[in-house]
Amino acid sequence: MRLKINHFSGLYIFAFASIGVLFPLIGQYLSAIGFTGLQIGIITSTSTAVGIFANPFWGGVYHQRNRNKRIILLLCFTTAVLVFSLMTIRSFFVFLLFYIIIFFFENPIFPLIDSTTLEANYPFGTARKWGAVGFALGIGIAGPAADHLGLVTIFPLFAAMLIATGLVLEVALRKRSLFPSQEEPPDKVKDDELFLDRHQKGGYRELLKNRKYMALLFSVFFYMGPSMAHNIYFSFLYVEVGGTVSGMGLALLLMVICEAPVMAWADRISAKVTTERILLIAFAVSVLRFLWYSTSPSPGLLAATFFLQGFTNGIVLVQAVKYLTRLVRPDQVSLAIPLYTAIASNASTITCQLMGGIIMESFGGPGVYFFFGLFNLAGIVIYLASGLHRRNFHLNL
Repeated sequence: MRLKINHFSGLYIFAFASIGVLFPLIGQYLSAIGFTGLQIGIITSTSTAVGIFANPFWGGVYHQRNRNKRIILLLCFTTAVLVFSLMTIRSFFVFLLFYIIIFFFENPIFPLIDSTTLEANYPFGTARKWGAVGFALGIGIAGPAADHLGLVTIFPLFAAMLIATGLVLEVALRKRSLFPSQEEPPDKVKDDELFLDRHQKGGYRELLKNRKYMALLFSVFFYMGPSMAHNIYFSFLYVEVGGTVSGMGLALLLMVICEAPVMAWADRISAKVTTERILLIAFAVSVLRFLWYSTSPSPGLLAATFFLQGFTNGIVLVQAVKYLTRLVRPDQVSLAIPLYTAIASNASTITCQLMGGIIMESFGGPGVYFFFGLFNLAGIVIYLASGLHRRNFHLNL
């Protein structure tokens, strides 16, 4: 069991460390090589936008290949090789093109790791908490490296983390008992194919007809966008109310780190409260949190309430995915999670990043967070109206 824990922990630590290394400093790097603010905004937003199409595409490939884990290896190593090209590019359009290509391969790594964890029946919260740890680790490594060796080091560090992710997965694959789906006998595979035929294997079209699944997807859509865009706009709010940049960095780091223990305890909490109700509570706390932020509290209060993000993200990031797996058939999970990530995370984040920028121009940081609170509230309305808060639901098979 200890070996199994190490493998799943490693997958999340190194995968999330890769984006912890890159995302906080990519804007600084682009500015240093002479790109304008508009160009930086376009480039950074494409990493999210590409996922809307890349995640369903690679999710479909993974599903059609009988959930072959070597698809994840391909994505990790291809991304790691391609990212070195960014170190020498100085043209905006060429950089944008390569950035799009790189994140076409990078984006699906995360939902496919989630699918792998769930397929192995490993406790999702226990594994997912290491993503928060890995992201914080990436931030901690990238900052000193950039100070001493230059911002360009974020690219080889990004590649190194993805190679490490691939190596952890390769070792795990050699211990085939970790992934039972990888060692199914031919007769079992044939039986699965017959099962899918009898149930009209319709891919994404069938998922889109699943009302409960789609209701959960859009409930999380209205939660996830503000949660992700908060990482960008919190600095504006914090400085606007009198805080310092270094204080803002510490507050954000505390917010990210405290997600890990909540993720670890998410299953135990949901066992006592039920998944349906704890998600509703987390959504409500997020609404109140962002609406309170819109009143311009002091920097000290903003920093002191870092644990609110730990609770809301720690619950939603784990329990929403687990709830999703109960709303679809087991053979649909490898399709359902990438589609969920593309819409509930990627599309939502882009929406809130763009709307946040527009609102920021006229109403500043408090106006952005008032919008975030109302956006979250729309998700609660969908969640309640669709009956997802009730324990007794009928699975749409």
